[in-house]
Amino acid sequence: MPKPLESYITNLPLKASELLDFLEEMRKIFIKEPNLIKIQRGPCIFIGDTHGDLDASLEIIEKFLFKEDYTLVFLGDYVDRGVQQLENVLFLFLLKKDYPQKIILLRGNHEEEAMNISYGFRNILSQTFGKDSKRIFEQFQRTFAQLPLCILTWNHIFGVHGGIPIDPKTRNPIILKEIEQLSRGITHIEQLDFITAQLLWNDPKNELTGAEPSARGIGFYFGKEIFEDFITINNIQLVIRSHEVFQSGYKYFFDQKLISIFSALNYGFLQSIEAKIVKLDADGTIQLMKITE
Repeated sequence: MPKPLESYITNLPLKASELLDFLEEMRKIFIKEPNLIKIQRGPCIFIGDTHGDLDASLEIIEKFLFKEDYTLVFLGDYVDRGVQQLENVLFLFLLKKDYPQKIILLRGNHEEEAMNISYGFRNILSQTFGKDSKRIFEQFQRTFAQLPLCILTWNHIFGVHGGIPIDPKTRNPIILKEIEQLSRGITHIEQLDFITAQLLWNDPKNELTGAEPSARGIGFYFGKEIFEDFITINNIQLVIRSHEVFQSGYKYFFDQKLISIFSALNYGFLQSIEAKIVKLDADGTIQLMKITE
């Protein structure tokens, strides 16, 4: 019998020494996973940003973790801005430890030091752990830096936090083999290789054909033509990503060959978001769902 989900919440590792050991244990789990995780045939759930919304994560886990043989793919951004950032990320880490094949946690752009300093996570740790918070923050960064970067399903669906990467000089698309060969472990934005940075930061733009520098200050906006080149050269049928908030919880791009989802119910000043997930059945059927359905 699986453990009740409530037991995960009531037994979060919140003592400093216990948490440091747990984060190192999780780092070692993540480091064994490849950059590009390949998922065998079976039902999958794709989950976008949760940003400290523990209620949203619980809702999804309760519905799908113990029913059928679902693989749950979280597309990053577990902390910052939300009210239960620490609880959310530790809950997901504990589940990953117990169900390493069923829970996939990808790296988002908010699993990074500068973002965590600017958008709240470091402050949460400081308020919770006091003098121990610096060591805990640094260990979180080491663990975040080993999160895998993307997934590929048996039916050629590519899942990533930000977007498709391109060569910044030639604007040619990157092949998946190059992603597979990347090194991980970098905690600072400015030290990330250009492919990893784009996987975490790039955004699609329907009105664009090629690519242009992003207003975010990191990465690119990519348009339909360069997107089509990427999916053609890599034999990809659909891209599922997150990284952008929409009140509706989703937006389609490029003739519905890319779908962007957001899975937090509340996010800063945006309340009552119609948070969405994507359900992939074993027969390849794809369904966009509200997480509260």
